[in-house]
Amino acid sequence: MNVTWQASTYCTRTVNSAVDHNLTVGRNEVLLDNQADISIIRPHLLVNVKQSDEEIRINGVGGLTLKVNKVGLLPDFFQVYSSEETLANVLSFSEVEDKYHITYVPQESFIVHLEDRDIEFKRRGKLYVAQWEEVATMLATVKEAEALYSEAEIDRAKEAYQLIKNS
Repeated sequence: MNVTWQASTYCTRTVNSAVDHNLTVGRNEVLLDNQADISIIRPHLLVNVKQSDEEIRINGVGGLTLKVNKVGLLPDFFQVYSSEETLANVLSFSEVEDKYHITYVPQESFIVHLEDRDIEFKRRGKLYVAQWEEVATMLATVKEAEALYSEAEIDRAKEAYQLIKNS
C-alpha cells in the first residue's frame, strides 16, 4: 500500500490565512484576545508612556518575539506594555474582565461595560476588534461634556446611567 501525503493542501491554507484581509489589523484597532496573558498597545494610543522597571520578551504576537521596555496607560483601562513594533494592539481578555463586566453576543461581538459607556469589539473573521479612534473620540466627547457640569451633576448622571443600564 502506498500512502501519499498532500502537503500542498496544508500549505495552501497557511498562505490563504496569511493574506486574509479579515485578519489585517489597523494601527488604531485593538483586539480583545482571550489567549493573551498580557496587553500590548502602540504608544500613540496611550498616555504617560515611560520606561518600565524591567525589559520583557513577548512571544506570539504574529510569530514575533518582541523585547519591550515601555509601559503606558490606556485611558479608562490600565497600564499596558507598549511597543511600536507590535503587529497588533492587544488587550488581554482576562485583564479587561478583571476590571469590567463583559457581555458576549454570540458570533457578533464582545461588549465591555465601562462605568459611563460601552465599548464593542466586533467580530471580523476570527478576531474581535474595536475601532479605537471611535473610542478615543467618544472619550474626548465625554470629557468635554463633563467639563460643563459640576462633580455632583456628573455623579448623578452616572448613577442614572447605571440605573437604566441595569434595569
